[in-house]
Order: sequence, then C-alpha cells, then structure tokens
Amino acid sequence: MTYTSASHPAVRDTKTAASISVLLVAALCLVLGACNPQEMALLGSEGTNEVTAFEPGTGTIKGNVAIPYVSGGVSEILLRRDGQMGYVRGEVAQGQTTIHVVDIESPPVLKGTPTTVSYIATDMAEVNALTIVSAGRDALGSSDILVSSAVPAAQSEEDVLNLGPGSDATVDVCDDESTVLVAMNGTGSQRAVRKLKIDDQQQLTDTGDSFQTSAPPQNVHCAPGSQAGIVVNALAKAQTFNTANMNVVDTQNLAAHGGGTASLGHSADFSSGGNAVYVVSSVGDFTGRGHLERFSFNPSTGALGSSTQTMIEPVTRTTVGLELVGVGPNDKTVYVTEWPDDRVLVLDATTLSQQNVISGSAINAPLSVNVVGK
Repeated sequence: MTYTSASHPAVRDTKTAASISVLLVAALCLVLGACNPQEMALLGSEGTNEVTAFEPGTGTIKGNVAIPYVSGGVSEILLRRDGQMGYVRGEVAQGQTTIHVVDIESPPVLKGTPTTVSYIATDMAEVNALTIVSAGRDALGSSDILVSSAVPAAQSEEDVLNLGPGSDATVDVCDDESTVLVAMNGTGSQRAVRKLKIDDQQQLTDTGDSFQTSAPPQNVHCAPGSQAGIVVNALAKAQTFNTANMNVVDTQNLAAHGGGTASLGHSADFSSGGNAVYVVSSVGDFTGRGHLERFSFNPSTGALGSSTQTMIEPVTRTTVGLELVGVGPNDKTVYVTEWPDDRVLVLDATTLSQQNVISGSAINAPLSVNVVGK
C-alpha cells in the first residue's frame, strides 16, 4: 500500500515543473559534465566538516571541500556514476535536510545552491545524472518514512512518497534507473525492504512488493543488471533477494555474527558485473574487530556462493545508509574505511590482501566511501 500524506508540504497533487525532455537531458549532460566520466572516489569523515576526493587508481588526494554549518562531521555522501559530481548531506534544521553539490574539480568545490528535502534524510542514491532519490524520517510529528526525488541542478524536490511508520531508512536505485529499493526499520511488517518505481517525470510509486527483514536493516544495495539485491542488518546477517517479486533467495550469517554483545552488518558493494559482492560487518562491543568478506554472487538469481574474508577495523556501531566499502575501477581493488585509524585501506579485490593506505589531514574518523569508474 502507498501512504501519501496530503498534508505534508512537499507532497503535490499536480506538478508545477514540466517534465525534462531528451534535449534538456543532453544539454544538462554537457553543462554538468556527465558526458566525460572519470575514475574518482569521494570520502566523508565523521571527525571533520570536509569531504575528500581522491583518484582510486593512484590513491592521490585531489583535495578537500568544507561543507557549511555541519557539526559532528560529514557522513552521508553520494558520488555520481560519472565521477563528476558529488552530493553531501549537510545541515538538518526544522525537520529539513540540506543536500550540497560538490563539483569534483582539483580541488573539489561546492557548486550552486543546495537542495532542501522536507525530512531528516539518512541515505541518498542516484537515478541518473539529473535525479537523485533520498529517504529518511519525517520530523513534522508523524515519524513516518519518506522517500523523495530531487533534481539538484534545479534545487528542486520533485515528489515525496510516504511509506508509513518507521524509525529510519536506507535506499538504492537499480541501474535500470526505475527500480527503487527502500529498506526501512519499524514494527512487524514495517521492518521490510520495499520496491518502488520512479518514472521519467521523477514521480514515485509503491509497487506493493516487499519482504520482511530478519533484523533492523543497515543498508540495501541493488546488483548490476537490476535483477537482484542484498540487504545487511544489525544482527550481522545478509539477505539476498530477486527484484522481480522481492522473494528472499539466501540468508547468510556474516563473519561478525554472534561475535560479541552485538554484531552489525554495515554495507556492501558489487563488482561491475555483479559476480562478487563485498560486505563489511563488525562486532559491536567496541573491540574494533571487523571483517570484510568477498562472496561470489549470481546477479541473475541473487544466489550467494563461496567467500573470502579479512580483518579490518571499522566503526563498531550502527551505520544506517553509510557506505563503508567501495569496489575500485576494473574490479582490481576494494576500498574500505577504517574509522579508528583515520585511513582508507586499499585491498586486492580477489585475495583481500592490503595494497595501500590512503590518509590525510581531512581524513578523520572516515565513514563513507563512494568509488566510481568501474
């Protein structure tokens, strides 16, 4: 069922903005730089108000840019698939969240006027070079989960969908640019992964397809090809599923499962072809014991296969919507944040052996890393 809050100020029955034409998309592609994809990584740190851009192939830091009015560090980030633009969650005030645009130049700079979404956003995902989707909690009194589409170039929140009661949410968009996956925490059937659709006019609809998760979800990810996905949860478990009817395919205990007073699954990322998925989990008793696992994966069916793992030192608490791991260009390397050590590990994508370390003055308690150019 789709819950639409007609009283919410961001929900519109009629559109005031015209649909974006093919010619306008092409023009904005040129203006925004989406026609020139590049290999790039963007990093958000909890201990600083700056985000860091670096070249994944060399580990060279291109620079940092400060996000205005952010207290408690920068955590939620999104790097566009072409590597040209980034989006950073900024200040939260009066129940609204500001999303800043970062132009990945050398050094990176803030671009244009920020976009405001009408709730406390906890996660963002790219639809295409023009449109992003975010999800989070309504702060106007209902405590419902809201999902919205936005066009940052126009500083416009386009559509808002109310999914009903919940405490937090994470979102991803499949590479078909129409399937939106929302994992939300709540009571009973509200603790679920739900499938939405987004059309060319940025309108969101609930398909009614969903499944309940085995524990509070921390992150949801759609696999390349848009046929399958994975959700990791706060009991250090992963569930894989198909997107056609949202049936669960596999449920897997992660390496940190049962390892302490609490065990957490954090996030995952797929190889470019979807034949491997990398998952971060940790023991949540603040011992610093964490794990990165590489599972073989069938992107058509959602089936998990054999795994390889290595020890890391991630943050040992909940990280809803934050991406702690990213697969590098050509599937040769994997990047994982080490929050206690103020650095990013660069690992071989097959063996998970350490290849390099990325650190710098603005990398202080790093949480989120986005890598593009696969």
